[in-house]
Amino acid sequence: MTLNISLSALCSCCHTHKSTSDFHQDSRRGLQRWCKDCKRIRGRKYDSKLSRKQYFRMRETLPKRKQWIQNYKKTNPHARLRYYANARVNNALVSGKLARQPCEQCGAARAHAHHDNYEEHAWLNIRWLCPEHHKEWHSLNIPIFPLL
Repeated sequence: MTLNISLSALCSCCHTHKSTSDFHQDSRRGLQRWCKDCKRIRGRKYDSKLSRKQYFRMRETLPKRKQWIQNYKKTNPHARLRYYANARVNNALVSGKLARQPCEQCGAARAHAHHDNYEEHAWLNIRWLCPEHHKEWHSLNIPIFPLL
């Protein structure tokens, strides 16, 4: 009696049967699901993509995006105040005038700088809130904006 052992596997990407030597080893399943050729093509595509940071930098220069930003600034008069207040906080963090703090409510290390008031004299009067408490604050309160 002879056992007929198949030394081929099906690639889940290109759906072709290939020799097991055409697949990389996987410690959990034995062989990876994609063949080496498909993995190589996928790697090239991934390498050619922009990093997340590059993508968002490039996105700001697209004409459609520029038009959207201009329309937003025209229709939302407080957008410029938010921008200036956030820029002032970022500059203070970089220069060392401000230091990141934990959340005031729960003590979480990762916290946002939150403005209760967007009047110019209060741009550096911030509270440190974690994303959860920051969202909660905005659902219950409205920030103060100067009259324009």
